[in-house]
Amino acid sequence: MKYYILLILFFTPSLYSQDLSYDDLLNELQYKRSRIERINSQDDYNQKAISLGMVSSLGEIDVPQGPHHPLLQGFELGYHSDLGSNHIEGRGLFRYFFESTQSQMNTSLRELAFQLAYGDKNSQKWKRLWGGGFSLRHLLHDSNAFSVNEVAIQLNALYGVETKISSTSRLGFELGARFPFGVSGRDRFAIDMSIKLKTDFEN
Repeated sequence: MKYYILLILFFTPSLYSQDLSYDDLLNELQYKRSRIERINSQDDYNQKAISLGMVSSLGEIDVPQGPHHPLLQGFELGYHSDLGSNHIEGRGLFRYFFESTQSQMNTSLRELAFQLAYGDKNSQKWKRLWGGGFSLRHLLHDSNAFSVNEVAIQLNALYGVETKISSTSRLGFELGARFPFGVSGRDRFAIDMSIKLKTDFEN
């Protein structure tokens, strides 16, 4: 859609009028350039993207045998949207962690996270992100003497960087943490690391 607007702005009759002086023509071109930059800026403020990535998480689970620290691996699906500014991003993430077996204990996890992230561009290519939100985490844990099937709300925090690899794609790396909110359950806390590919799409 953006390219059609640019063509319309460029191919307008006023540029071909025989009555235009050199200064008039220069002013006309500067005016159209400012309009094009304004349109591009508005598009940047309304970018939406989907992401797919891999995630690793090291957590602590409170079990009768003592604290258990499973290392979980999984994937992440995400939806990202600028919120009136290309510095502020709203996101929804779904994470699926595969079952892990350690010390005869089986652990798996599902997570739905909602976050706000602030982005600070270091250059045209690199961008830093930090922010936080809350998560709904469904923990499944089973051993010979004890089992857990628990859904808990946790606070989360993130810090990451991303780089543009094409006009519509970005590669991101993030570190995150999860903390109990309110009454603490068996799922005490976790730190995680993810790498993801974000792809913009048209509104």
